[in-house]
Amino acid sequence: MASVVVDSYNVDGEYASGACNGQTIVASTSQIAQNFIASASYEMASVKLGLSKAGATGTPGTVTAELFAIDSGTGKPTGSALATGTTDGNALGTSTSVTWPEITWVTPYTVTSGTEYTIVLSCAGASAVSVLGWWYDYAADPTQEEGWTSADSGTSWTVRNSAYGFWFATYISVINPSDKKYTRYVATFCNDKVFYGTDPDDLAELTAADGDIDCTKPLSACGAYGQVFVANHDSFRVADFKNSKIATASIGSNLPYHGDIVAGGSSGAQMVVDFITASSSACVLYGNRITTATFTSGETVTGTNKNGDAVSFTMTAVAEVAAPHWYTWTPYGNDTTNFGSMPTYSGIVRLHIGKLWLTADTSLPHQWYATRQNDPWDFLYAQNDAGSAVAGNNTDAGEVGDIVVDAISYSDDYMVFGCASEMHVMLGNPCAGGRIDLLRNTGLLAARAWTWDDDGNLYMLSTEGILVVPKGFGQADNLTKTNYPDFVSDLAYNPSTHRVTLAYDRKNKGIFVTRVVISTGVSKSWFLDLRSGGFFPESYPEECATFCTLDFDADDPADSYLLAGCKDGYIRKWDHTSKSDDAGSAGDEAIDAYIGFGPMATSDSARKSNRISGIDIVAGGDGDGGVGDSDNLYCKVYVDANAQKVISDMVSGASPRYTKTHKSPGQRKGNVDRRKVFGRWAGLVIGNDTVDQSFAFEHMNLNGI
Repeated sequence: MASVVVDSYNVDGEYASGACNGQTIVASTSQIAQNFIASASYEMASVKLGLSKAGATGTPGTVTAELFAIDSGTGKPTGSALATGTTDGNALGTSTSVTWPEITWVTPYTVTSGTEYTIVLSCAGASAVSVLGWWYDYAADPTQEEGWTSADSGTSWTVRNSAYGFWFATYISVINPSDKKYTRYVATFCNDKVFYGTDPDDLAELTAADGDIDCTKPLSACGAYGQVFVANHDSFRVADFKNSKIATASIGSNLPYHGDIVAGGSSGAQMVVDFITASSSACVLYGNRITTATFTSGETVTGTNKNGDAVSFTMTAVAEVAAPHWYTWTPYGNDTTNFGSMPTYSGIVRLHIGKLWLTADTSLPHQWYATRQNDPWDFLYAQNDAGSAVAGNNTDAGEVGDIVVDAISYSDDYMVFGCASEMHVMLGNPCAGGRIDLLRNTGLLAARAWTWDDDGNLYMLSTEGILVVPKGFGQADNLTKTNYPDFVSDLAYNPSTHRVTLAYDRKNKGIFVTRVVISTGVSKSWFLDLRSGGFFPESYPEECATFCTLDFDADDPADSYLLAGCKDGYIRKWDHTSKSDDAGSAGDEAIDAYIGFGPMATSDSARKSNRISGIDIVAGGDGDGGVGDSDNLYCKVYVDANAQKVISDMVSGASPRYTKTHKSPGQRKGNVDRRKVFGRWAGLVIGNDTVDQSFAFEHMNLNGI
């Protein structure tokens, strides 16, 4: 942000030497004022004054500048301060040199062109030894307004000399151009309430939505056009973060349509109409205001609609209301004749090729619906243009041949319909020759059981395992076929009692999979590391049981997290700097993280037992006390004559042969465990299970005897 000078006197040092002096403030009751006439109407943000202090040891302290109106008869300051600001008087130059501190108003004030104002200077810490001076010139200047002095805190004023001007400048702040054209919000739905905000740690409730959703029914939400569209089985709603709202008792006979511009007759405000709630009588209009001026109560609003008809209506006694808003999602103006009808039921809403798609209709499970392109209020199907609203039963593409579980937009070319037993794909625009083809003879396990990585690869939890569709819609590959063939059976998903979700963790480069028992919060989770291909089981407190996820890309990267909607109604985030799980009212819960090595043969012969000893573990970190430094870690040692028994004991957490705590970070004195253990097979489990601690493992050494 830059400051631009507007009104001034001697700001460029015209009288820097020879013809200047300083008027002094020597007491807390002393004040100086300088009048000026505003040369334009502008928002004054700050002033600069030519000041100094007397002597290098002077400490006048805080200096206060204030803006006042003037008495039209006397020219003296009058009324209360219009604006105020301060600067550090101790930092000023001495009486032999002038300093120009910029004093910013706490609240900017808009001055009116041609109106006279005055700047008043005071200093509560001024004294005979801490003198404050405001510089002025000796040269006669008939254009300069009066200067004043007061010895009694402004109760009475004496004109200094109209020919002598105190040095000042007023400034308007100019905001440098920014590339930012938007603000990202996250909206959450829990306990029949809606919360929103730009920072997941600080969400506000959208109170108008309280009790107007039912989280016991299928619910899906989709962000589009600055709004969030909600399909809640038999209820459809909109959370609007973009539009302004105005209302009228009578919309008139000529309606403003989606995209039309209307203007306020007295305010001059203009908006691009987005949606109206009724096509006759009382009506609420939502639109994107494109002017600084706002609509005022009772004014007449006019415009011309897309048919060329004159639009005119009078606003109610309520002025424009800013976003956010909450209202019912209906066809435009609730006019089913001209804008079609929405489905009775839907549990899924998605955005694809500029259309909002509704699926998961429990009465017509093979059906799908899409709005007009770039118009979420138009459901008049099968019009003769490529942007028309469309439904499966009135297009050549047809309905899907299986029960639709979810719909996944894959660029503008493909819409994947994940169904109960098959996967189908919509190729192209159904209003312009698009068709539906069979993609794979495997079903999508559940709604929301899919995710994207940051390379554009699509992952889906199918009835045969985790599938990946490479960027560009390549051939699907089953990631669990080889390295975890029993994954689907271990998942043991039951749609009647479970919720399952997939989420991509961009910071850890992997896929988070969770299955939660809806009634209890008991969950099973895995992390699929895309770098190594390894599956890692995870467990979380019941309060943290994940019902849904969102990879939130915030305006501020510091607020970008993978978010989880949890059983207790709270939103949580995966935070690599946190060393414990938030278990809600139960407090923090230790993360019992560990890694296993084994089974390891203790000798070259499968029939011969041997001893191991000298176990030395090097923990990660550089010792600077940062997040990357490992805390102490434990090492549990297992041995047996049977390799499978070693594996079973390690997995089940059976009692080890012995345990040692190894110090961290790095290679520390006393870390070598010299105890000997005898067996044919050995296994080690290394980890940490202490609250507010974590571990990082570098490498391990051990000796065979």
